[in-house]
Amino acid sequence: MGHRYQQMDISTATPEALVAKLFQGAIRHARRARDLGDGPQLRDRGASITKAVAIVGELRSSLDHERGGEIATNLGRLYDFVIDRLTEGNLRREAKPIDEALTVLTTLEEAWAELARRGERGAA
Repeated sequence: MGHRYQQMDISTATPEALVAKLFQGAIRHARRARDLGDGPQLRDRGASITKAVAIVGELRSSLDHERGGEIATNLGRLYDFVIDRLTEGNLRREAKPIDEALTVLTTLEEAWAELARRGERGAA
């Protein structure tokens, strides 16, 4: 039943809400990676980083530089920074770079969630 609800939630979401959900997914995977230690959990940590990087990479590739101009360029730089920090944290097995990525991801998620809330209020 949860899967159906999730599909319905996604199919009825505004574009802004969908972007916020992507950020939530990247945050969830980055936090999981940060919280996993070395040793037997190293593979899971790497898989979580890979998922977070893939989500951010997808967000980056969806930027419309023609229409978005400077904002798209700046978002692209932020996404590059996040990917760099996630990768660095994974390679060095350190939490600090992942926390730096999480700070940016959380800020962006909050902004997109607010845009989604404003859009829903405006549509009502």
